[in-house]
Amino acid sequence: MKVLFIFPNIDCGGYKPVGLTTVMTSSQQAGHEIRLFDTSFIEPYDFTSESDYRGGSAAGEEILNFAPVNLNGYNLHKEHTSVSEALTEQLRDFAPDVIGISALSLEWPLCIHLMKTVKEYDPSILTVLGGVHAYADPEGSIAEESLDILCIGEGEEAFPELLQNIAAGGDYQDTAGFWIKRNGRTFKNSIGQVVDNLDELPYMNYDLYDDRLMYRIYDGKVYRSADYTLTRGCPYKCTYCLYEKMNSTGEGNTKLRSYSVDRAVAELKYLKDRYNLDFIRFQDATFLNISEKYLKELATRYAAEIGLPFVIDASPQTVTKEKARALAEMGCVSVSVGVETGNEKMRFEVCKKPVKNEVIHRAFEYLNGYSLRTVSFLLMGFPLETEEMYWDSVNLVRKARVNAPNLGFVYPFKGSQLSETAIEMGLFNPDSEDAVSYDRLVPAISNPNISDAKYRGLLRTFPLFVKFPEKYWDEIKKAINYDADGQEVYNKFKKIYQNENLYTGFLPEQYSIS
Repeated sequence: MKVLFIFPNIDCGGYKPVGLTTVMTSSQQAGHEIRLFDTSFIEPYDFTSESDYRGGSAAGEEILNFAPVNLNGYNLHKEHTSVSEALTEQLRDFAPDVIGISALSLEWPLCIHLMKTVKEYDPSILTVLGGVHAYADPEGSIAEESLDILCIGEGEEAFPELLQNIAAGGDYQDTAGFWIKRNGRTFKNSIGQVVDNLDELPYMNYDLYDDRLMYRIYDGKVYRSADYTLTRGCPYKCTYCLYEKMNSTGEGNTKLRSYSVDRAVAELKYLKDRYNLDFIRFQDATFLNISEKYLKELATRYAAEIGLPFVIDASPQTVTKEKARALAEMGCVSVSVGVETGNEKMRFEVCKKPVKNEVIHRAFEYLNGYSLRTVSFLLMGFPLETEEMYWDSVNLVRKARVNAPNLGFVYPFKGSQLSETAIEMGLFNPDSEDAVSYDRLVPAISNPNISDAKYRGLLRTFPLFVKFPEKYWDEIKKAINYDADGQEVYNKFKKIYQNENLYTGFLPEQYSIS
């Protein structure tokens, strides 16, 4: 069969979804002819909602999370064009039998726009949705008139089976892992397969992506980068994350599954050589859930056979001294630790992340001890949050000597516990999800304790409070306000921040502004 996959991407920051990539590769290996329609470098004038979205790199640079980078010569800008016309041209040229589209919840409005375009061109083309949004809102998704089939579960084995059943020309409505609308009925089948042996999956194939998507910004430089996951599964139940919803939907998702060291090293070596890589971004939910024995073996092989710098995400409770040592020996350049908030009570009760502050401090102590660049992944804007909780976060990361204190506003994604709580409390309007409205620099959840303007000021001054001596705090507090005086103070300290390269360093307490 001929399958046109769609990546409804709204951010051209170099992310290539591992799940979609492996499903495309599996379908190709099963004998199907495939193509990819990728919106990463399209700024669609016929889909104006996208203009409300601010890319992660641009937003992070604006609030001093990321160092500025010179992108001249890379052509990483979006083209102002009609996404419907571009897709229709692909449909006309390729004449697909099936559309496979994978979407995050933020991409759902664009996803609907694209599926409607498909149906307007040819109603007989079957549209299949997979990805995180399929887990987040299965009922709402299948109710969309332009969607025919919903994939709930991992698709590497299930999707080729669906294609085979469709190609056979008979009944395909009973295929496990899919909700299927056919002949006026909706067939809600059991959850699909969970891939237990990851080594059986094919190597990822990036050939279908725009080559510009191989470029990723890190610490003020541009690299050719692969996205890779060593493991699948997450046992945690954080309220703001959709892993909890995925885990409750299919029990197999909680089980940690990993590639063998032999397989991981072989595939990474293949990707490095084929795509001329000089960087790896591991997308594991929490990379260090693996054992120390596994990591030590991987570190030795990776350093000898791959040798590329890489970054990971980790939960603080998984960081040990031996794992930090192994990461350093392996060539890791940065570890983002999920702190969420410096207020322990809110972390336990609102985030449902039962990790004590002392565990977080110990994790950073181990990582800093091996000169790894440390990043604190922090969120702000939870229901009924207070300003005192903000200062808890400032003081925690200052004490932990975090190189890069990364702060953004939490978003109540559809299907998450946080979303349900915020809606029940009347602090979030679910109708706002009908457009691409998420901006990490603007609070999504209303808070009677802190105004939106105050929130924005607290966000932009956060790295200043962390990196400057406390004797300057009273002056920095003026920059919380967006009046002329506040802007002048902010510009003053921002210039010092950049000139002193505080993206990774700290100012000594005796530092004096001349």
